[in-house]
Amino acid sequence: FPVTIGPIFLFIHSTLSLFSGAYIALLQMLVVPLVFFSIIHSILHFKTLSDSQGLWSISLRSVLLLLSMTAIAAGITMSLAVYWQVGSGLTWEGVNYQPKHQENSIVSILLAFVPSNPWKAMVEQNTMSVAIFAIIVGVSALLLNKKEPDIVDSFHRMIVSFFAVMKQMTRFVISLTPYGVFFLIALLALMNGFSVLS
Repeated sequence: FPVTIGPIFLFIHSTLSLFSGAYIALLQMLVVPLVFFSIIHSILHFKTLSDSQGLWSISLRSVLLLLSMTAIAAGITMSLAVYWQVGSGLTWEGVNYQPKHQENSIVSILLAFVPSNPWKAMVEQNTMSVAIFAIIVGVSALLLNKKEPDIVDSFHRMIVSFFAVMKQMTRFVISLTPYGVFFLIALLALMNGFSVLS
């Protein structure tokens, strides 16, 4: 009997892992191109820089909001860890744990947002760097619009097309959410028992 159950369990686990992992990968796939094209698309709606004075304040407020929310989330996490004494009394003999990251200054953290290699930022899904790169591309297109309006018009049409495709792709992935959630919950129940659902 266990010889029969083993392959069945393995098949079910593999199937659930495949579909749940594919759903998560599809969600991650959307992030970078959606952020990139949506930001450029929004900026190009301003015909000239004189019409986009609010763009700078919106961009600055967005960056400050993201940094503030990150700081608040980190503060809450550290406070809860201290309150519940996470990791206290935990010892691993023979293990000398060294943190992989070093303490960084505010300047180095801000410099990390500057996209020195935009393609690397996209591969690593560094959303902040991708957003800054998209803002630079959009503003550059607005500046070029004064000298080469025909070129910028072609670029604008291309961005509009890409953005429309990304919106349709997003709708498709979102339509898979009920199935993705089902596979994720089923995998969780399979690995930890149905008691986790109660």
